[in-house]
Amino acid sequence: DIPILSGGLLGISRRWWQETGGYDADMENWGGENIDQSLRTWLCGGEIVALPNAEVAHMWRTDDARTKANYQIQVVKTLENRARAAKGWWGNFSVKLHDHPDMAYTRWTKMDVSAFRAVQERLGCKPFAWFLWRFKDIYLDAGLLPERTFRLRHVKSGRCLTYMGPPGTHPQG
Repeated sequence: DIPILSGGLLGISRRWWQETGGYDADMENWGGENIDQSLRTWLCGGEIVALPNAEVAHMWRTDDARTKANYQIQVVKTLENRARAAKGWWGNFSVKLHDHPDMAYTRWTKMDVSAFRAVQERLGCKPFAWFLWRFKDIYLDAGLLPERTFRLRHVKSGRCLTYMGPPGTHPQG
């Protein structure tokens, strides 16, 4: 089973697409649809599987005119899409978006995600905690979610040591 798929490699039945509401209407450009569709699938009763003999082709952008993009990508829109998917599916876990500096550009706290709530209520979707439990071998057992966290406090000043580098696993971290 695959927890999150790449947005460019999605194969889905028409029935499931229509039943789950397809793409979120408020996402723009591309980016984040893989998070939305993956969580939508797992939490609402579907599954994502790999087909061992499937062959997929993808044309990478080159100097060749046939691969030229006919659109402009706005990085902030990609971030906003990811924030929408997270806020829409993570439930109480969405407060974790505050921990990611890039999310400050998205104004995610003001996003209306009622369309996600409507799908969740209509289909009786499971909470995000179920997804974390379902894939705990990846997120917990592999060490991506620590069992405990702590802060280091300087005794004299009372200030805590805080890492201010890039988010995630990073050579400077």
